[in-house]
Order: sequence, then C-alpha cells, then structure tokens
Amino acid sequence: MSSILSYLQPFLRVFAFFGCYIFLTGFSAAMLVPFLSGIDFSQTDPSALASMQSDPAMLLLMQLASLIGFLFTLFVFSKLPPRKDYIQFGLIDHRVIKDLGLGTAIGTGVILLSFLILWLSGTVGNLQLNGDMSLRLLVVWFGIYLIVAFVEEVMFRGYFLNVFMDRYTPLTSVLITSILFGSMHFLNPSFGWLGLVNITLAGVLIGLTYFIRKTIWLPLGIHFGWNFVQGTVLGFHVSGLEADAVFRHELSDNALLSGGAFGLEGSIITTLVCLIVIGLVYFYGKLNFQPLEFNEYESD
Repeated sequence: MSSILSYLQPFLRVFAFFGCYIFLTGFSAAMLVPFLSGIDFSQTDPSALASMQSDPAMLLLMQLASLIGFLFTLFVFSKLPPRKDYIQFGLIDHRVIKDLGLGTAIGTGVILLSFLILWLSGTVGNLQLNGDMSLRLLVVWFGIYLIVAFVEEVMFRGYFLNVFMDRYTPLTSVLITSILFGSMHFLNPSFGWLGLVNITLAGVLIGLTYFIRKTIWLPLGIHFGWNFVQGTVLGFHVSGLEADAVFRHELSDNALLSGGAFGLEGSIITTLVCLIVIGLVYFYGKLNFQPLEFNEYESD
C-alpha cells in the first residue's frame, strides 16, 4: 500500500500545485484587472464583459494575473516538504539569451515547416498582409505569448517534470507531463482528439529538449516561437484561440490537414512534423538523462 502511495504522491503534489495556482490566479485577476483597467465589472453589461474577453489588452492583464498567481504558488510550494529547490535549477543559467533564441528558432521552424507543407499542398491559400495589424498589437501579443510560455514551461518542465522524476524515470516523466499538458487544453474551443495528440507531442518535444541543458530556457523559447509565429505571424488559431496577426489566409475544407478552427495543432501534418523532430532531438540532441541533484533548503 505504501508503495502505491509513493507512486501517487507526485500526482497529488502536481494537482495540489495546479489547484493552488488556479485559486491564486483568480484572486490576482479579481484584484489586478479592475485596478489596472479602471473598469467596474459589477456595473458592466454581460455582453460587454463577453467582448472584453477577446480584447488583447484585457488578455495581457489576465496573463499578468496568471503570472502573479503562478509566482505566489511557486513561493508557497517551495516552503512545503520536500523542500527541494527544483525551480532555481531550471531558471538560473548563463546561456539564457542563447537558449531562448535557439528554442524560438526550433519552435518557429516546426510551425513554418508545417505551414509550408500546407501551403504547397494548396490547403492554405490567399496569403496576404493584414492591414489592420499594428505595432501596438504586435507588442501586446508578444507579451501575452511570452508570459504564457514562461508560466507553462516553468510549471510543466521546471517543476512538474522534476517532481515526477523523484519517482519515475525521465522518459516516463516526460510522457506523464506531456499528457497532462495536452489535457490541460480540453476546455479550449474546437478541442478534439488530434489537438490532444499534437499538444501532447509538443510536450514530448519540449520535455526532451529540457534534457539538453536541464534548464527551462530552451523549452520556453520553443513554446514561445511555436505560439507567436503560429498565431500572431501566420494568423492561425492557437489551440483554438484567435489572435491578431500579421498575415491573413484562407483554409481548405479539409480540417484534418488544415487543423480547422483549432489551428495548426489540429493538423495531421503537424503530427508528422512533430514526430520527425522528436526523433531528431532524441537521437541527435545529446540528451542527459542522469538524475538531477538538487540543493535541499537548510532547515530552520
């Protein structure tokens, strides 16, 4: 019985962490968003509230609230046993800029390759510049996707992955966290089985690249490049969510190829590209799966 509980312990810790994060994010949003926006939501018409949810500035405020809630959650869990400094191990590195740049290039490459195949096959057409796009919107969406990538990568690769590696092998831990990462998007619009598969595969890819440096900056760059180029540059939905974009395009009716309303993460082409890149990273990425050594906090 104790053996079973020991294998369940990482799941309980991860779910407790996620629940605390959701609570603190909601609390932060309730405090931060009205203060910074100057909007009295109690006096706002429900239809106006619905339209605000798609406003980029409001989305950025929500992401800031998410970041605050996340940082508080990290602080809380850093004080709970086992008091291991998982997060510092993933955040502190002298190659931050280099790894961010390399990761962004990898994430951009995966998306551009998927897009190129769809464009050459005629699945995507009528590509043109979006005259409504502005520098302000570009900066806002840059900030949104950067915060999203930071929160999710520190959470899933910087914390959850290492929590599971206390009990499971590195590859098993990558698979578990990737499935959780994919499942986290189940409430997104147009979410389906192929979206789940592709986001899980993206999690496997990003999780494997963690073992190149054993910090979160390379994975963070991949995540950011993937989302930003897919949504704000090429104009696809990102996990079913729409963004202002530099380009506009038209999609064929074949949602299996184009990804439909879910975006490139709903395309079978992205599945194949992800599998190829995962194979390249696994066999040629010089991954280091040796157990990680963490510094225990000094007892008070």
